[in-house]
Amino acid sequence: MKSHDVRVWGIRKRPYKTPSYDVRWKVADAPPFSETFRTKALADNFRAKLLRAAQKGEAFDTDTGLPDSMAPVKASRTWYDFARAYVAMKWPHAAPNSRDSLNETMTLVTTQLLGDRPGRPDDDVLRRALRGWAFVVQASDEEAPPVDIANALRWVAKASLPLATIKNPADIRRVLDSLKLKLSGTPAAAETVRRKRAVLFNALAYAVELGELPENPVTLVKWKPPKVTKEVDRRVVVNPRQARELLAAVSYVGGYRRARGRRLVALFACMYFGGLGRRKLWRCVVRTARCRRPGGVR
Repeated sequence: MKSHDVRVWGIRKRPYKTPSYDVRWKVADAPPFSETFRTKALADNFRAKLLRAAQKGEAFDTDTGLPDSMAPVKASRTWYDFARAYVAMKWPHAAPNSRDSLNETMTLVTTQLLGDRPGRPDDDVLRRALRGWAFVVQASDEEAPPVDIANALRWVAKASLPLATIKNPADIRRVLDSLKLKLSGTPAAAETVRRKRAVLFNALAYAVELGELPENPVTLVKWKPPKVTKEVDRRVVVNPRQARELLAAVSYVGGYRRARGRRLVALFACMYFGGLGRRKLWRCVVRTARCRRPGGVR
């Protein structure tokens, strides 16, 4: 609860062998608050801050007795701790493919949010530790990880940057850019990048829900994933010779009169030549219509 009803009393000296100085104040109907300092200068400084906050009209908390400007800063949890909590929350209800995507994305982002701390494990050991142990919800009776994996996980826990670091546009852009590359350094598929970005976006939305972040930092940068290219593989497309053989084969369907065969020729011809342009598609449609009439084309 917050209140603007604040009274700050004068500094009181305690007559001990080693003197100390008390700063006492009261907020609304809460019991009086006090802080003790070893020197009068420190007590004066703290009392002046209380008075300035009251003069500015800041509301004081009735539980801590402090205004927002003097409230202790909450220590931000590390990205690694948050990522593990997020995976544990999503894991029970996620499909196998979703679990793999979640594991892969959290591993990649975690490697991008590590500080420069001595004793960094090899990249292969680091990735095995994250993929195989850190971001997998283990059963209670699972065996302990090997020594090198356990050491790598302890290092990651100490080297992981605070979650608040990702609020910096430069850091979130660096993380997003890492989604575009494979381990080999070559560009990743556009669909893979889109999927990883979706996982990261949802994870940071969960951080906002928990109050760890004021807003989703992904929305703060103008970053576009690579476009999905729908290119046809020429090796799987029917070539002209195969198309002629197909049309000749289906023309024999239906026996002697082959009325059904003629319709199938028109149908498959439309399917094949339709990709060449509207004029050829229109001719195929006309041919199909004629075949349905008695005495149509053969």
